[in-house]
Amino acid sequence: MSTPPINLTVLPAGPPLRTARSLPLSLLLPENTTVLELKRAIAAKFPQLRPERQRLTLDGDGQGEDKEKGKGKGKGKGKKQPLEDEQTLASLGLDAGGEGVVRVKDLGPQIGWKTVYVIEYLGPLLIHPLFYHGKDLIYRFALPYDHSLLQRTTYALVMLHFLKRELETLYLHRFSRSTMPFNFVFRNSAHYWLLSGALVALVVYSPSYGQQALEKAGDVALRPEWVGGWVTLWVVRLFLPFSSLARSPSCPSLPSSSPFLSPSIPLPVPHFFLPILH
Repeated sequence: MSTPPINLTVLPAGPPLRTARSLPLSLLLPENTTVLELKRAIAAKFPQLRPERQRLTLDGDGQGEDKEKGKGKGKGKGKKQPLEDEQTLASLGLDAGGEGVVRVKDLGPQIGWKTVYVIEYLGPLLIHPLFYHGKDLIYRFALPYDHSLLQRTTYALVMLHFLKRELETLYLHRFSRSTMPFNFVFRNSAHYWLLSGALVALVVYSPSYGQQALEKAGDVALRPEWVGGWVTLWVVRLFLPFSSLARSPSCPSLPSSSPFLSPSIPLPVPHFFLPILH
């Protein structure tokens, strides 16, 4: 004998949704249906309301525990928690043959987290070459100057650093959420494009750090051993923590199979941060 389905009514979480004007929607779904499958069923009726745009909450006793946790906490009182994609209707407290009410909120246009990271790190990779190779145009009102060893080294390290970040994003990082609101990409990118990009490049590649200016000031940055010392620290900071933390009892060990596809890879943090983290 087959298990009777659950009769779900889908309502907007607030005002009527422009992407789902004909709500409410009634759905008959088995109790082992996941929240992600429910989102897909809603998207099948309203193609503009794609699954990644949906934030679902459950009315009634299914979230009674969350209501209890919210009591006496000011703004958190009675606040419903969004349903997770892997949850099933049965795990939410909905019984076969019963009824339930789900509220849906449209989160607006979304963009993948991986895409956001790629865009963020792309800023310095585009801006630093512009300032470095375009110095005759950008600093055209200053006296002609040559790039110093400090500037050449900084340029190389910046490009290597953000290229490494891009490769990590594409092949290493795993994200707990697949998407985020599209408008956030501008806020998140401001640090990398404006600060790490334009502001740093404008100062570092300026005539003030050029060969002629450093020679005139007798600056220590002219000495190759001084620049080489900082490069050595950069290399140690980049590579040593992976080997040292991988052997640390406080850090999960690397899996033997497909290590670069696992979220258990330790983050590169120097030795001297470990006491702080403990």
